[in-house]
Amino acid sequence: CDNRLTSMQGLGYMHFLDVLDGNASHTEAVALLKRDTKRYAKRQFTWFRREPDAVWVDVTGLVDGREIVRRIKKNVDISGDLV
Repeated sequence: CDNRLTSMQGLGYMHFLDVLDGNASHTEAVALLKRDTKRYAKRQFTWFRREPDAVWVDVTGLVDGREIVRRIKKNVDISGDLV
């Protein structure tokens, strides 16, 4: 596997390619993946906060996918416009 490929640079892939190549242990790869995932999520959150049209839907504590979709649909009309 060519770790220089763009597809191999995504979260998870690059970390575990290092394990397969013998450059990192499984434990190290998991720790780096957790760190990098948190950093990525923080960048996404920052980007969305700056989006003036972003609509935040509170799904805290929900695990039922149908209920999550229902809450999202409540904020969008049939044309896809925000209500």
